[in-house]
Amino acid sequence: MRACAVAALCAFLLGLLLPASDVLIPVVLIYLTAQMAYVFDCADGQLARAMGTASKFGDFLDKSVDIVSFTLIFGGYFGFLYRHLTVAGDNANAEIWLLLGFLFLAARTSRFAVWHRIQFEVGDREAALTKDDGMLVTVVKNVMDMQASLFGLLLFPFAPDLCLLLFAIQTVIMAAVYVRYFIRAKHLYDN
Repeated sequence: MRACAVAALCAFLLGLLLPASDVLIPVVLIYLTAQMAYVFDCADGQLARAMGTASKFGDFLDKSVDIVSFTLIFGGYFGFLYRHLTVAGDNANAEIWLLLGFLFLAARTSRFAVWHRIQFEVGDREAALTKDDGMLVTVVKNVMDMQASLFGLLLFPFAPDLCLLLFAIQTVIMAAVYVRYFIRAKHLYDN
């Protein structure tokens, strides 16, 4: 978990400190550092299960570090894009990216927070009922997966408009899932 958090912090710092005049090299460096954080995040859970040290608290801590790491990685990335576009004199797009970054991170962290709150209050088995999705919803939710987000991160230097569209779609989907958790969880609290 520490390695994941350190790599995420490095990605954040790269986003804030790399020269904003160039876009390709900083974005690739942020992407590579973010991929390292993702690999470390995947590896620590597998390692805990393999060594028999997995615990409910460890799972909670891992998911909490995931939220912080994701926020650091993409907070740094959107901060870099804002700086880059401002240096390039494209203030209108800089503001759009800053707003999208805020909404993207708010939707992502809110979705996780609501899910964990439901798990905490009603238990894993009952909370799973709020996540019971059909195939179409599952496929659509996979659009917001970490790898899709990292692909979007790398897409900006080559197709900024497509990158903007991908992050906008992810934000809308995450916000919809967030609202859906509330609607589907209502029956858990009405009992």
